[in-house]
This record gives sequence, structure tokens and C-alpha cells, in this order.
Amino acid sequence: TYAISTPLLLNVNYDYLEFANASLLVTCSSCSAIQVTAKFVTIDHANIMKSASTTGVVGVEVNPGGTNVADGLLFSISQVNGNGSGDQFANGILVHNGSATACGGGPCTSDHLLIDSGFNQYCGTCIKLGDSTGPTVVNYAHIRGSSYLNSTNGVQYSHSAFSSAISNQFTNMSGTAKLFDATSDNHDNAATNMEFVGNGTDINVGAGVMNTLFISTTLNHAKIIDAGTNTSYISTVELTTGAASIINGHIGAIGAAPSIVCSGGTFSAGAGSNDTAGTMITNGANTTCTTTFAIPYANSPACGFTPVTGGSGLTTTVSATNVVMSQVSGVRSFAYSCLGH
Repeated sequence: TYAISTPLLLNVNYDYLEFANASLLVTCSSCSAIQVTAKFVTIDHANIMKSASTTGVVGVEVNPGGTNVADGLLFSISQVNGNGSGDQFANGILVHNGSATACGGGPCTSDHLLIDSGFNQYCGTCIKLGDSTGPTVVNYAHIRGSSYLNSTNGVQYSHSAFSSAISNQFTNMSGTAKLFDATSDNHDNAATNMEFVGNGTDINVGAGVMNTLFISTTLNHAKIIDAGTNTSYISTVELTTGAASIINGHIGAIGAAPSIVCSGGTFSAGAGSNDTAGTMITNGANTTCTTTFAIPYANSPACGFTPVTGGSGLTTTVSATNVVMSQVSGVRSFAYSCLGH
């Protein structure tokens, strides 16, 4: 174990470096254990720790300042481990995106990161991909077989695109396990075979984030916030509110029920109803009803309404936010389905 008060520099003058089979104990605040500005660096079988009560500590910092080409980092079978929930690393791995346009004849980049069988515990944010707007974002990062425990946030996509993750576990994140910041810089990212256990929020996809894909993942829709565009959930269990998906070859969705207000009598949404499909119970004592979607559509959806018990001649006016129904008298319940376009 090496106690260090200044970062171990794997710098731009020496590409193809390896740090392996050792432990680092960081004794300084507002510093990093390892700073990487070179290409094709390997950190293998490393154990990164911090002294008690040090603050602002980063385990591995890639491309600080964003003025280098620091592509191809491999962080393999290694761990960043703080001392407890009140004595965390600020970041386990912090990857800065390029902030300059000229690096050796091309843009400055921090691409092609591979985290393989990593372990992160007691971090403010265990992995952060990107940190500011700039000429380049963090592209083509891949995280596989890694675990995140007892931290505030797991993996944060701040400015990252075309990145992927497979077979990752998130346990006891007090904040968010997978966080996609609200920016169009975050696009075309995918996650497969995720496990979420005991987190405050499992997934948060911010507004402006585009084309995010989750495959074969068990999700708790009550722990998902999704304001992104074209988020897809394929072969998943319990989907996020309002998300279109394919389950066993069928289009389906799970989410909050729309609200219904009628002119009189009693009314309610049927069990399991959501913005895409469900039933409304009107009990035959109303003349008009307005159903308001839990999440507005981008445009007026195509909807169909069919009386299930009692009545006929139901007419509807559909908008992006609600459906106004008239001639409801005598209809005790009806089924509906809506698809956005």
C-alpha cells in the first residue's frame, strides 16, 4: 500500500502505461489518486482508498482539463472504496470530456473507456462520464460486470454518447443508480441486464436525453423518472410511466393511471390503467366525463373507446392532454386504448 499526497500521474508523454497489483491510500483533500492524460492506460487489480475525513477525493481522474487525447483507459478487476456513507470519495472514476479542439491534429477526447469487473463503494458519484459542454463528449464507454454499493449515485451520464453497460448491479444508492443529465449531449446509450436493489431512484432520464435503451432488466416503475425522448424498454419487467415497450412480442406499458372527472355520480380508473390502455368506471350516472393523461402526449393520440357495460353512442374529443367524453349517460364502464404518433 502506497500513501500518496499528490496524484499518481499516468501522463501524456507515456502512452501504454499500466498500474497493477497495488493499493493507494489518498491522504490529501480535493485531489485524485490517479490522473490519466495518456492513451491506452491499464489499471488492473488496484485498490484505491482514502484517509478518514479527507474530502473532494477522486479515485481515477481521466483527462483533467480536457486538453489531451486520453482514449482507451482499461479499469479492470479494481476497486474504489471509501470509508462510509459520511466519508465518501467525491467520484470513483471521473472522465472529463474534451474542452479543446486541437490535440495532435485532432480534437481532445476521452473515448473508448472500458470498466471491467469494477467495484465502487461509498462514493458521491461512482462513475461520471463527462463534466461540461465542449467540442467533444465522452464516447464509446463500456461498463460490464461492475458493482456499485452504498453510495449517493451510481453511474452519471453527464455528457456521453454511444456508451453501453451490461451486467451491472446497483445496491443501496441513496440518490440515483443510473442518472442521465438533462442535455442532448446524452444520446444513444444502452444498458442490458441491470440489477437494482434498495436504491432511492433506479433510473432518471432527463429532458433532452435521446435514444436511451434498456434491455432485459427488472425495473421498478415507481423508482424511475423519465423525461427523455425515445427511451425504449425491451423484454423488461415493470416499465416506467408512459414508456412504450415490447414484452413477449406485444406493445405494452405500465405507468400512472390518468385521472377522470365526471359531471355527477361516482367515477374511477380501473385497476392497472395507464395512459396507453385501461378501463374507466362511470357507474351510469354521468352525462360528460374528462379523462386527463398522467403525462401529456406530444400530439393528440389516436384513441379508441368502447362501452363495456351499458349505454351506446359515446362520443369523444381527444387532445394531447385529455379526452372529453359526452353521451356517457347509461355507460357504467368503458375500455380505451391510445397510441401516440
